[in-house]
Amino acid sequence: MSSILTIGNATAYDIANGNIIAMSDSLQTSGLDLALTMDEVRGGRGHSLRGFLPHSTGFGLTMEDSLFKFEYIALNCGGDITASADVMTVVTVTTTVINQITAPSTPVAMAGETTIYGWYRIPTEETWNTITFTGSNATVSGLAIGTEVCLKYMHTNSSARQFTIGGSFLPKIVRLEVTWSLYATSDSANGGQSLIGELQFEIPKFQFAGAQTYSVSSSGTTTSPLSGSALITSSGSCTGSGYYALVKEVIYDREAFDNVTAIMIEGSLDGFDLLVEGTETLNIYALYNDGTSPSKLDNSLFTFTSSSGSVATAGLHTGLITGIGAGDCVVTCVATDKTSLETNCSFTVS
Repeated sequence: MSSILTIGNATAYDIANGNIIAMSDSLQTSGLDLALTMDEVRGGRGHSLRGFLPHSTGFGLTMEDSLFKFEYIALNCGGDITASADVMTVVTVTTTVINQITAPSTPVAMAGETTIYGWYRIPTEETWNTITFTGSNATVSGLAIGTEVCLKYMHTNSSARQFTIGGSFLPKIVRLEVTWSLYATSDSANGGQSLIGELQFEIPKFQFAGAQTYSVSSSGTTTSPLSGSALITSSGSCTGSGYYALVKEVIYDREAFDNVTAIMIEGSLDGFDLLVEGTETLNIYALYNDGTSPSKLDNSLFTFTSSSGSVATAGLHTGLITGIGAGDCVVTCVATDKTSLETNCSFTVS
């Protein structure tokens, strides 16, 4: 089925605990880059081309969010976000003691400093004056009681968040899910411009590129670049080389049998032999018309009947065949919601 592929969204999950780290639902660009290096294999008379040696696969993603999120920088530099931070604040205070400025919250020293600095100015002046705090108070000469001043200082804000950019940082590795929207084409049964589904990429291991550039101007906003590469995930078998991603097409109004041209019973070509009181559960496979490989379907989607209940019985929606008495019978399987899909197999009970 042809469709129109458009922008979607991305969600990053913590590999360790499955928590959602960041959701990018305002992407303005997103793209993937599948790469495979293939070297020519030549030899013989004429040094003719014999084939290609494939090596060095890669799967990269490039995305750009129109909005900024604090998590994006942390992911690219491998920082762990923690609650509470010492932040700079600017407040207006009025002196209650002659020659003394009292901060409304306890000032703290800036990173790497032991002295607790602050700065103040009279609202009608432009120059900031440096002061030092002892506790919440700073001594300043020439300030009368009731003087209003602008005060700038560092204090602990429990609602703030922070992370550290290390000198040799490594970008985070996350589980990434990227979804693109699918729209119908003008010649489809749904008509044009209707949302019909989505294309999903599930990437078990995705490492951010570790590079971000933010450029902010007075006449515009910045965008957040999100790029990186999929890392290989073990296939869990002795011979498998692993995989980068699982790619899934989800069509919203598609039923189980929409693209099925036929159904078949596994092992039915030569029929089945069954003992009295013996059982056999049938496996039903669907054959498709769009290049999809045959797939095993749940037996609850089918209705099973036996041509002779005295020879063998068939579980109506389970496909469980039970031998009753010696003889031959035929078991018929029909798709419950699409009765044109039918197949059968023979049983000999002894």
